[in-house]
Amino acid sequence: MPHKPAEVHVVSHAHWDREWYQPFQGFRRRLVGAIDQVLDILERDPDYRYFFLDGQTVVLEDYIEIRPENEPRLRRLIAEGRIGVGPWYVQPDEALVSGESLVRNLLLGHRLAAAYGGRPMKAGYVPDIFGHSSQLPQILTGFGIDNAMLWRGLHGEGLPSELAWEGADGSHVLLVRLPEHWGYSDWFFDVRAPFAEDPVDPEALVAAVGRYLQYKGERATTPVVLAMDGTDHAEPDERLPQWLALLNERFPGVRFVHSSPEEFLERLRAVVRKPPMVYGELRQPSKLLRTANWVLNGVLSSRIHLKQRNARCQTLLERWAEPLSALAAVYAGSPYPRGYLRIAWRHLLQNHPHDSICGCSVDQVHQDMLYRFDQAEMIADETAAQALHDLVGGIGVAEGTPGSHLLVVFNPTPIPLERTVLVDLELPAAPLQVHGALQDPLRYFVHVYDAEGRPVPAQLCNVRLSEARHVPVAHGLWKDEHVDRYTVALRVEAPPCGYTSYTYEATHEPRRALGSMAAGPGVWDGRFLRLSVNPNGSVNLLDKATGIEYRDLLIWEDVGDIGDGWNHFRPVHDRRVTSAATAATVSAECEGPLFTRLRIDWRLRVPAAAAPGGLSRSEEEVELPITAWLDFPYDAREIACRVRVENVARDHALRVLFPSGRSADEFYTDAPFDLIRRPVHREDVSDWNETTDEMVPQQSLVAVHDDAGGLAVLSKGLPAVNVRPDAQRTIALTLLRAFAKIIMRPGEGGQIQGSHEFEFALVPFRPDPGWQADLCQRAAAYRAGYRTVAGPVSTGAKPRTAQFLTIEPAELALSALKAAEDADGLYVLRLYNPREEPVKARVRFQKPPAECWLGNLNEEKGKAVRLEEDGAIPVQAGPKKIVTLLMQWA
Repeated sequence: MPHKPAEVHVVSHAHWDREWYQPFQGFRRRLVGAIDQVLDILERDPDYRYFFLDGQTVVLEDYIEIRPENEPRLRRLIAEGRIGVGPWYVQPDEALVSGESLVRNLLLGHRLAAAYGGRPMKAGYVPDIFGHSSQLPQILTGFGIDNAMLWRGLHGEGLPSELAWEGADGSHVLLVRLPEHWGYSDWFFDVRAPFAEDPVDPEALVAAVGRYLQYKGERATTPVVLAMDGTDHAEPDERLPQWLALLNERFPGVRFVHSSPEEFLERLRAVVRKPPMVYGELRQPSKLLRTANWVLNGVLSSRIHLKQRNARCQTLLERWAEPLSALAAVYAGSPYPRGYLRIAWRHLLQNHPHDSICGCSVDQVHQDMLYRFDQAEMIADETAAQALHDLVGGIGVAEGTPGSHLLVVFNPTPIPLERTVLVDLELPAAPLQVHGALQDPLRYFVHVYDAEGRPVPAQLCNVRLSEARHVPVAHGLWKDEHVDRYTVALRVEAPPCGYTSYTYEATHEPRRALGSMAAGPGVWDGRFLRLSVNPNGSVNLLDKATGIEYRDLLIWEDVGDIGDGWNHFRPVHDRRVTSAATAATVSAECEGPLFTRLRIDWRLRVPAAAAPGGLSRSEEEVELPITAWLDFPYDAREIACRVRVENVARDHALRVLFPSGRSADEFYTDAPFDLIRRPVHREDVSDWNETTDEMVPQQSLVAVHDDAGGLAVLSKGLPAVNVRPDAQRTIALTLLRAFAKIIMRPGEGGQIQGSHEFEFALVPFRPDPGWQADLCQRAAAYRAGYRTVAGPVSTGAKPRTAQFLTIEPAELALSALKAAEDADGLYVLRLYNPREEPVKARVRFQKPPAECWLGNLNEEKGKAVRLEEDGAIPVQAGPKKIVTLLMQWA
């Protein structure tokens, strides 16, 4: 493998963490100073050829906000190719954001680079990300990028600098592995840093470069090597051209070039020959002592509220605001709110840098993130509500149909919504009525009817009387009105990517849902599942389809944590506390024939904090209150759980355990555009430089199965999970980590004291062919949920039920439906295949497009797609492939 360097490409750069051990504004002040220097040096010295702005374009916005007078200078140097920008908007974490977010990041980065007069850098530069996605090769090639340049995620021992990387779908990129010791700063630390002060001894400089060339040659497979002259928040060094001139004189046979990543890659492609291959997800911990290429696995659960907010914002944008706005534009003629959505995505993406979303920065950084989440969420929520109003407003109700009010249930997912759900029925507030001599406490009975006017069974679960709301009237005027809200359990049948509707009314005529799902003390029985609660609060779940009972689910485990935002470390003398022998209180808050809601309360006694010095947990204890609400509709195939934890303890990690009882050596977690198969028994890293905790990343799905059956856990914004190699193959889901150490300064934010809520669902399944796609669809449907619109019946021409989009078969996952970034009237539909087998499908819109093309992820048209006679779009997706369609309506 060793190869003597003959061509050294020195790239001047600064790795710019937008926020980390300083808040954004502190780092921005340094950014402005650094770019000021870059502009001055480039304009003054033509031999200082190039400076690379870290592969991200957000720094351009951050700089120009402060220095608008320098925008022409910046644009000119970008256009001349002397400042390299893009391809990203920000340097994102790849495990904690959605696949669609990674695509939008590159979309915005490319367009911002072009807006500043340049061409986005076609280098897959991800130098400091804490592990890499299995689908990053496919994402990069979708933007015309045939390479990746990275540091973390490969253990480093015996690996050359040049590799090939095959993604989950078979896409290949040339992988430039930055050295395990200094990563993106090797020239900076080995050559530049020792000579920070002038004058520089030429002989000492030559000797240092000689040692550097030997180090690089030990890892190189070609004579062309990359030298990274920069580090975190580094300023340019104007001495570099003089140094390179000296080195070109003193090293015959070696050419030192002040270069760019693209120039280096062009030369490397010409000489590299069949580099070794690495495959799929890259999350290997650091192996060699005294190296810094750590994968930092603890970030999966640091400051968990940030992960939850991010998941909510992504879901609002990807599943609601954008698809509904696109449908409203096509079907209702509504203007597409491109400006609002761009702003929402900008706010969200600015929270995706690895030091931000990973929760490993100073407290102020993460406080600032909440504002951006707020803006993204409010814009997305308002946009979705408006688009939904445009789509379902004006539904016609046939004359003579019973009911004074209309309920619309919208399903945004590609699979039907056919189950009992909770809905709020709004009615004008009315005087208190009692029902005859029985003194029924309800004002009225609520009757619900389907489109044919037939009564629909509805179980009353809650009533909220005379709630005030502020509603628009006209001409900028508003009024206050009071409504009664009846929460009912109702079986709905809403088509995929569409809606259905019901009428309802309040009447004195009695209609009650009598009976109960209770089958005995602590046992509730449904159509597909049976649920029982144990004295310790854990539950047993019988899957009637397979006959398997999953026992002792919902056990709590609390361990010490003396780590920080990057790492979960347990004390040497830890106390692991579980709820296995803890008494719990069980109550039914809602019971009836259609729906049951159970409440389970625990008071888990745990150590109050770490003991001084961190070698053990304190002897002092506190009670950790935990409450779980389990929703069990009669026709449910899953049990939805909402958990509230009052975190009064410090320095600890809380997990919930689900023994699966499966005989399996593999399990699955979802990832950006993928479902990853993982080994239960993992490589022994006990003598490696970095020994990570047991957790692996997920988006929202973990599953384990054997031939008889399987158990999956769906969740919202809880990325850290594992299936343990114990006899029960226990699924362990981390809910929170509380830690004291904050990078480079004290802070309390890592302890996340106070109330936290978490959502997950238990899903037993039969591992029939296609189960992977089915679970991915169910996970997406769980994240997205459904929305309702309720109001008085009005005249209109729209049908009572409508389906806007059909994907047959529903084995392709829906990733995006949106307007194209650059072309008015052009729309983007993105699907992906999570299976390891190819899928043929048909996509049908209720109103077929006039034209359709295959596109790449950069939304550039490729081959035209011929529509079928009924207007359907034929789609072929290879294993793990992402498919992007560009469509235009007449």
